[in-house]
Amino acid sequence: MQAILSIVTTIFIFGLSQAVQHFISHHLARSETDKIRSLLRKTFLLLVILMSGSFLSIFLLSPILAPGLLVRAGISSGSAYESLEFLSVAAAAMVGSTIVNSMVLGFQRFKTNGFLVLLNAIVTYGSASFLLYRFGDSQAVAAGWAASYTFMLILGMFFLAAITRSTKTTKTENMNLRPMLRYSIPILLASIVSTGSVYADRLIVDYLVGGNVFAVYSYALLIASSVAFLVSPLNNILLPKFSEYFSYNDANSIRRGIRLTINVATFIYTPIALWIAVLGMPIILVLGHVDYTTGAVPLAIILVFSALFISQGVLVQGLQGIRVTSIFIISSGLSLLSNITLSVILVPRYPLVGAAIGYSSVIVINFLVILYFALKFKIASYDFKTISKVWISSAVMLIAISAFNFVILPLSPFSSFLSYVPSIIVDIFYLFIYIVIGLSVYVVAIRIMRAMRREDIEFFYTFVPASLQFSKNLMILLFVSGSASRISAVGGK
Repeated sequence: MQAILSIVTTIFIFGLSQAVQHFISHHLARSETDKIRSLLRKTFLLLVILMSGSFLSIFLLSPILAPGLLVRAGISSGSAYESLEFLSVAAAAMVGSTIVNSMVLGFQRFKTNGFLVLLNAIVTYGSASFLLYRFGDSQAVAAGWAASYTFMLILGMFFLAAITRSTKTTKTENMNLRPMLRYSIPILLASIVSTGSVYADRLIVDYLVGGNVFAVYSYALLIASSVAFLVSPLNNILLPKFSEYFSYNDANSIRRGIRLTINVATFIYTPIALWIAVLGMPIILVLGHVDYTTGAVPLAIILVFSALFISQGVLVQGLQGIRVTSIFIISSGLSLLSNITLSVILVPRYPLVGAAIGYSSVIVINFLVILYFALKFKIASYDFKTISKVWISSAVMLIAISAFNFVILPLSPFSSFLSYVPSIIVDIFYLFIYIVIGLSVYVVAIRIMRAMRREDIEFFYTFVPASLQFSKNLMILLFVSGSASRISAVGGK
């Protein structure tokens, strides 16, 4: 059901979530509020059409989807059709709420957007889980999604109405939607292909191997994809800001923003991804079941590749900010071809590892194509010195964790004490120790190597909304060497 919802909404969002962010921010920077109001009016008419299309696509295709997908998965025929009815409502509401939330983000209301994103995660997962627990059937999950996305659409409309009322305008100038459609259609096509490339390896594993291997691989992918949420807030900030710089023809700020954000994304994502890659087995034991521990190897492969090419997401925002979107069709098409080819060759012999390599090839191919065009349009900018220091600090952290794991933990005081404790408590204890040691060593290594500079953090916080500025001094204090004396001196003055 989640795959159906993902594919349908990807099509009917129509690439507008990025387009409205870009054009609202672009015209906002030029104080062209009349064009923004015209854009909103015309986009809402298009939004009604897209929501209707997403509803009808699932509703009318239910005679094919129900027996072909849901009944095959063990859902009864009646529940399958009722699930798809709720799912059609959920798809329409999700399309609407996604685009409306992107409009809020286009106005650079980062605090409001953050609230909506957080509330959306809580409400959608919470309601679906509660109804599933209460009724124990598939339509309960779909009903939870339908109610949640409808609520988020109404709430998003309320916030957007409040924002637009505050933007005064005396003129009524029409906004031509053709530039926005030329911007969004390549993103639409690329998104469709990208969705296919994300699911290709899973479908091949299910078809060629199936059974428990598919379940284990899907569980590993779930953990790997969840780590990406650590840097996704950066992307929410970048596109509106780059669009603003584009309106000023300020290429230097775009390049500087890309260089700094790559540093920050590497600084946040790399140690956590490598930490999970090394400790995949105990993490899976805590979160799941011993049957899923074979997923630790594909999890490690995917996380290492994603850490190596974490800058891809930042470069994507840069290209979208300067209205270069057609190249995403090339990158997504080549990555889909790579995933299918490698998966078909490797999965029959090495099911889990082969699927992970196929999935990782999507990351590599996407990065290479996007990097080529980012260099061509002169927006790519890397601080290799800082990036190398982050990787060295992460390696030091992993060495410290490994030393503790293989040298300290086997000692008699630990082993004799833990032998009387339930295994789940032991696993949780290990993870807690690994977190404390990993974070402590990483902070010390970053400070010793002077990987982060005060001016870099301060520049990054020019992207951050005022409500989150309180964390700036804490970040400087933790990760910038010699910062404590400077902060206290500033406080004394």
